[in-house]
Order: sequence, then C-alpha cells, then structure tokens
Amino acid sequence: MTCRIDILDPVDIALVDDELVAVLSKDSVSFYSTTASCLLESHRVDEGVNTVYAEKNNVYLVGKEPIVYTIDTNKSTLRQTNSLPGITNWKCNDFHKLEKVLLLHPKKSGVLTKSILLYDVKTDSVVRELKTDVVSSSSKFRKESYEVMTTGMNDWSMYDLRGSSKKAVYSFSLKGSTVKQGYKTNLSYCETVDKDVHRLFTWSGETQPSERWSFDEKKWFLGLIDGNRASDAFVMHGTFKNSQLVLTDVKNVADHKPTSFFKYGVKSPNQTMFDILPGKVFATGCSTGVMLQSAEFDVANYKNHSEKLREACRKAKSRVTEDKEMKELKKINDRYEAAGKRDEDINVYDNDVTEEKFIIGKLLGTGSFGSVFKCTSKKSDKEFALKYVMNQTSILSKKFEIEREVLIQRELRHENIVKMYAAFRSNINICFVLELMQESLYDVLNEKRGHVMNVKDIARMTECVANALSYCHQRCIIHRDLKPQNILHNLEGVYKVTDFGSATDERHGTFCGTQGYMAPEVITRSKQTTALDCYSLGIVIHQCTQGKLPFQLPTGHVSDYMVSKCKYNPPVTMNLSIRALTQMLIRKNAEERWTANQVLGSQLIRDYRHQTQDDVYKRERQLI
Repeated sequence: MTCRIDILDPVDIALVDDELVAVLSKDSVSFYSTTASCLLESHRVDEGVNTVYAEKNNVYLVGKEPIVYTIDTNKSTLRQTNSLPGITNWKCNDFHKLEKVLLLHPKKSGVLTKSILLYDVKTDSVVRELKTDVVSSSSKFRKESYEVMTTGMNDWSMYDLRGSSKKAVYSFSLKGSTVKQGYKTNLSYCETVDKDVHRLFTWSGETQPSERWSFDEKKWFLGLIDGNRASDAFVMHGTFKNSQLVLTDVKNVADHKPTSFFKYGVKSPNQTMFDILPGKVFATGCSTGVMLQSAEFDVANYKNHSEKLREACRKAKSRVTEDKEMKELKKINDRYEAAGKRDEDINVYDNDVTEEKFIIGKLLGTGSFGSVFKCTSKKSDKEFALKYVMNQTSILSKKFEIEREVLIQRELRHENIVKMYAAFRSNINICFVLELMQESLYDVLNEKRGHVMNVKDIARMTECVANALSYCHQRCIIHRDLKPQNILHNLEGVYKVTDFGSATDERHGTFCGTQGYMAPEVITRSKQTTALDCYSLGIVIHQCTQGKLPFQLPTGHVSDYMVSKCKYNPPVTMNLSIRALTQMLIRKNAEERWTANQVLGSQLIRDYRHQTQDDVYKRERQLI
C-alpha cells in the first residue's frame, strides 16, 4: 500500500476507518483519504491539544487543559466540552474504543498525582477514579476497560479496577525508566532505557515479563502491532542509518540478523506515532508526514498484495480530482478544438464585438505579448482591460497559439483567474476583452511597496494562485509561464492568474516559459506536467519573501545549470511556514513536488485561514 500524506510536524494520528485518517497538527485537525492521500476537511482547535483518538463515528481531541473536543465524522461538526472543574491540567494516556473511555492522569500545580481517571466521552463525566500507591508516568488499557497498566521509575504494574484495593494485581521491577508501553494481541509490552541501553519486555500473564530485545541508541522502536496466524505480534522498528520501517516477528527480533516479515521506505527514520485497524490498515507518522500501509498480514503473498494496493492508491490519487463537471468541461474544450480545426471562424472569435464599441483609455502595460489599455464600454459604461496582440494568424504556429489561448480562456471560469469576456480580431490586432485589475504582483514587488511582502500577504497570494492552478490542473491545463507579471490583483486584494498564451495540455512539451521561473524539466527538455507550475509558484513565493530569485547570480541573471541541479537551500531567516512550503515546491524531481491541492493544505495557508477567521470574529465582536 505505502500511501504517503505530506504534512509537516504532525502531533498525533488516528484511523477513523480504513478510508479516513485524522491528523492532528499544532492548531488544527485534518482528515485525509487513506486511498488517495487528499485533504477532505479541517477543523481548528487550541494549540494545547496534543492527542487524537477515533472510533467509528467520532474523533476525540484531548489537550493539556481539561478540554475535550468531539468531532462527528458523519455530520462534520465539532463540539467542545470544558470538563472537571478544579483540575487545571491533565495528561491523556489512552482510549478504549468499545467503552468510549479516556484514561487520564490529573495534575495539580503541574505535577502528576497518585490518581488515574476514567472519563466517559458519551456522558462527559468521570466514571471511575483509581488511587495508585505510586505516581505513574504513563497508563494504558489492556484488553478490557477494567485492566490498566501503569509505569513509573523501575516499575511496571497491572491493576484490576473491579476491586476496591488500590494495590496492583501484578507489579514488576524493571531496570531503567520507561519510554513507552502498550498492549497488542494478548501481549503487554514495555520499553525501558538505562544508560543508553533500551530493552523491550513483553508479558502475557505469566509470572515475570520476558526480555525480548536489547538495543542501543542507533536503533529505534515504535511499538507492537497485531501479527498474523504465525506470529503473536510484529515489532515496528528501524535504524537511524536509513529511512526504512521494518516489521519483524516479536519472537525473532532479538536475533543478531533477524528475518523481517516486511520492510518499506518512509520519509524519515524514527517514526514517532502510529495507529492500527487490525486486519485493515495501519498508519505511522514522523515530522515530515504520515505513511499508510496494509495490515492484511494473513494474505498469501503480503509483498505482492501491498504492491497492488500501492498501485491502486496511486491511481486513486490521480483520479480524485475528477468529477462530472471536469469531464464535461474537457468535452466542451475538445469540441471547440475540433470545430476550430474544421473552420477557423467557428467558436473562436466574437464577430459581434468590435473596437468601436469601446472608449480606449490609458495604457496599463506592455510586454512581448503586446499592449493592454483601459477601456470603457459605450453601451454599459463598464470598465475593462483591452489586450492587443499582433494578428499573426497568417503564420500557422502563431495562429493556433493565439486560438488556443482564446479557447482555453473561454472555458476557464474561476474566481482566481482573470475573466475573458470577448475576443475579436481586426486586420492588425487580435483583441481580448478582459476583467480590469488593479496591478500585478510584479508592480507590488518592484514599484509599489518595496521588494518584500509580509507573511499574511504572501499567504493570501499563495492561496489564490494555488486555487487557480488546482482548477486548471484538474482540467489538464498547464499554464507554463507563471510569474509575478501574470499574477494580478483587484481592489479587494484578490489575486488572479492571467495570460494563458503559453498554456497547453499534458500532451505537448515545447520549450516555453520565463528564465528564472522555468522548472528543471523545461531546461533539460524533459516531460512536462502540471508540476512545473507548482515549481514556478515556489519560485514566486521565494521572490516575495526574499526580493530575488533563488538561483540568481550576482549579475542578476539566473543560472540554467543551477536550476537543472536544483539544490535549493532557503535562507534560515525565512519564515518557517514559507520555508517548509518552498522546500516542497522547488524540487528537481517533479513527482516529489507538492501539488496545488497540497499547497492549499499547507501550514502557511491553514495559519492564514485561521487568522482570517479570527479577524472576522474580532470585527463581529466590535459590532456588539
């Protein structure tokens, strides 16, 4: 399967079902499809929230303060419960899915107490309190909700909540401090560390725990997951030398060179979180994202089964943006192209629109494309931008290039794309009647407000452009010349993409673009996909925050050689959210770049949306 979700610094993860995973970040929880890795929805939560649990219909978010968020996954609604007056903070350790009970450690003055609470999320109340004889650093459920494991310094204890005694039923002395504990497939497990030596213990009800594995700081251990018919459980582990997650039978992990059941590449060594739906799927997470893998371990050939699922996920990801409207628009576009080839006057230009219908105003700008003037309709007094392009339809290549721009712009209807109202031709010019905008991003950077934009304005621009690119890419349209001159904004501050003269579909791959903004595959004349627009967006974002292009030489020119190598190292002074985004866009390998949809789910955009929501809320509060 090995399906990747690129998200920076996840805090925790929880599998809702085999099609939905909840990913908690520092101030929001996002829901992703497990089959297509796409973002489905997002909810904002307090930054103190650090744990997420899920069951069939609900997701529960718990933080340091006594607050529980509940999200109904069927209705997409979020409910906040302020619980337990008198307790300033707590530590959440586990969740029992069947009983819907949280296992909490209350704190007083920031210090853990000799108490463990069972909190029922259905009734928003504490249903039981366990008084322990020692302070526990961690607690977990075993198989039943009345069986609780606790750990402390050199101590691992088992409690039965059905009795009245606060004494442990079983208590074991383990050397070192506890790193983590858990329960899987009738096996309780505990990892300890003492003088850089880690030990893994398991216990299934016998007299004493069994030491399964001893390892040093060069290796890492994530946890145990349910095994197959031949194994009680699999150990999830790896080394810091490579980015691989290894599944090994718990009986074999102590061998000098254990035979692994399966291993696969992950984006970073030392996975720090995981969740599993036994027999279906399991998820692991680290600082760079989340990995999803099949948990159907009992199939005849798990490796081949996993590869087939991986290919199915890849196809699902490529199809996820397709819907009925997109397919219909593509049919319309194909029909226009076919008609244009049969008769050059069919569905290309507007014969009822002429230059005499407008009052031509001041010059707005010039370039290699031609000139743009402000104009006013004599009929409606509405203002437009009139773009003049030299009529070169006698040259066959130019003829189809201009007609392609007309046809593409006719079909693009999006709030972040400059509208084209009409196109007509004269003996001298081809004229485009366009939506009137205030100025270009180029003007903002070089003439109006200095060379550097603030983070909020960069986020607004990025969201608008990514929205436009997502819309185009879903229709298999590549802009191919994204740059500040082709990003305009209106009086409301909405940024829009313009100039589709270089746009094409994924079947064509000519050398096209502007130096400095062209992707490595354009420089090397390789296959061109929608990923080249995302590279250009990364360059634009870098320019907005630094005032220059990333591979710019002291002479002001951009080195094609440096672009083709694409060793991008953003300055350490760059905003962290912007830095993280540009690193995912300015990449040599087109397949590794973030898509426009992934940009919309980036931390930069999420922070901007949350800030915008807060600004609206503050303005509304001022009206009270």
